[in-house]
Amino acid sequence: MKLKLGKKTYDTGALKGSVLWESMEFEDLLKKETTPLKQLNMMAENVIKLYGNQFTIEDIQDGLSADEVWATLNSQCFGVGIKLQEKIQPKNE
Repeated sequence: MKLKLGKKTYDTGALKGSVLWESMEFEDLLKKETTPLKQLNMMAENVIKLYGNQFTIEDIQDGLSADEVWATLNSQCFGVGIKLQEKIQPKNE
């Protein structure tokens, strides 16, 4: 997976199977948070971890426009599961 923050592009590299479990655990935890700010912080922390701490929350804040933040973090957090579904679905569906 890749993420562009400002002029720099980051790559997760090959993801281990444990990332899928972590992604599912993250989704469960995220559903329990009641405020959008807490959800946003959790998503940012999850993405930073997913990319091996190559950047900080400040890099996310400065590298994405306000209208990109939520959608970008959401797609990064749940991109692991989506990519897996794409690989396991029969190609003729």
